[in-house]
Amino acid sequence: MAERLCSLYTALPLCMDPVDVESVEAKWGLDTCNDGEDTSMFHGKRQLISLLSWYDYCDQMVNESHPMISRTIARKINEWFFIPVLEPLLLQSSEAGILTSTAHLTKLLKMTTSPELLSQMVYFILGDGTGEEKPGDNTHKLRHRLIERCDHLSDEISIMSLRVFEVLLQKPHHHIFRNLVLRNLKTRAYYDRPSPSLASHEGSPSDSGIEPGVEAGADGPSQEGSVPGSPLSVPGSPASSINDSDVSPNGELVEEAQGIHRVVNCFLSLLPDVAKSSYITGDVGYDMYLRDAHKHYKNCLVQCLSWDWPSHPVPLERCRNSGAFYEGYFMKVLLDKVSRMLDQPYEVNLQMTLVIAKIAHLPHPHIHELLLDPYLPVAPGCRTLFTVLNRVVMDLKARMRVLSDFQSQMIIVRKQLMGMVEDDERHKIEDNPIMNLPHIDLLEAVIVLEEFCKELAAIAFVKHHTSSSR
Repeated sequence: MAERLCSLYTALPLCMDPVDVESVEAKWGLDTCNDGEDTSMFHGKRQLISLLSWYDYCDQMVNESHPMISRTIARKINEWFFIPVLEPLLLQSSEAGILTSTAHLTKLLKMTTSPELLSQMVYFILGDGTGEEKPGDNTHKLRHRLIERCDHLSDEISIMSLRVFEVLLQKPHHHIFRNLVLRNLKTRAYYDRPSPSLASHEGSPSDSGIEPGVEAGADGPSQEGSVPGSPLSVPGSPASSINDSDVSPNGELVEEAQGIHRVVNCFLSLLPDVAKSSYITGDVGYDMYLRDAHKHYKNCLVQCLSWDWPSHPVPLERCRNSGAFYEGYFMKVLLDKVSRMLDQPYEVNLQMTLVIAKIAHLPHPHIHELLLDPYLPVAPGCRTLFTVLNRVVMDLKARMRVLSDFQSQMIIVRKQLMGMVEDDERHKIEDNPIMNLPHIDLLEAVIVLEEFCKELAAIAFVKHHTSSSR
């Protein structure tokens, strides 16, 4: 079975369009359409269908066979196909070859449903590392290369590489999340641990990890300090450190409700009003994201139920102080890309925010702290998603000052993206110099930023209310 996979794969063209690869589905038979009738025919399509069909058959065999047979087949597919055939193509330097092989990997990963074959594929891609990752670690070459390409000079390669991790994060395998995200969050080294002599100053704005002078809205962290046990903590945040004497029994639920609404407001008010354009469609709030956030979070809860994740952060006194915090290579690349989103194309930003949103849905308290807690006391030199977004907004404000008629241009771009531009308006838009690069990337990035903040607000809200009702 593994040998046939190898022969079918080597019969494919060396270069294929990733869109074509994604459009093809496995077929076990009854395919009566000939090449002349196929309106979406492309070079190598028949060979690709043959490969995907045989891989799907192997996957089903592994799924239905006796456990011992399943493990043997899955292991042989890894040893005879993934490692000797697929891996060298994934590690090549040709951009066209990288796009083709990464598209194949993504398609095969997406099709994999059997636990044994999925496990082999996960360890093939990520390696077996679960210990704390250090800067410069390159113990598993394929993992390092795929993460590195998420920030590639070629936008196409960046998008395809991010797509691999998007598909990975949808798979029910604990090692994926432990290897990519959780391994460096166990010690909570990102959390500021003030010395006893500074305890009286914990309520200062600098504790929130937000630079002085950064505005985050009327109820944002810039006006109130982030202290352990802040009412802005949500389930999965340091709520467990609240002293019983600080909150009366009757006021506890009210305080908690106020807290989550202020967290939501931090994300919704992060972008200045002059940079917002969603009001033209009436979607100024985050309501449109609540339904999807609720569905995805419920699926995540079911998926992660057997992994025995904690419901609250590990107390700081039980966390080993590992020195300077390092997010891990994967999270570092994602946060780096967020910090440069104003200079990235629309498609790259969409794929990047999609991957981050999938991680943010995960019901692990340390992930919640890093990605969804604006009031987290951040250790010096560390960053969270919120602090990175703050810096992006500061950069945006500086750029807005040199662009005339910024808001009206934002509205035009949003209408274009939503297909709301009339024919007579389209000619005016095409003749407008601001619609040419590099300004068009900036305007589109601001639209993505606005929607991303609303999505994060919805995820935080849904996670809080789902957790508090359990």
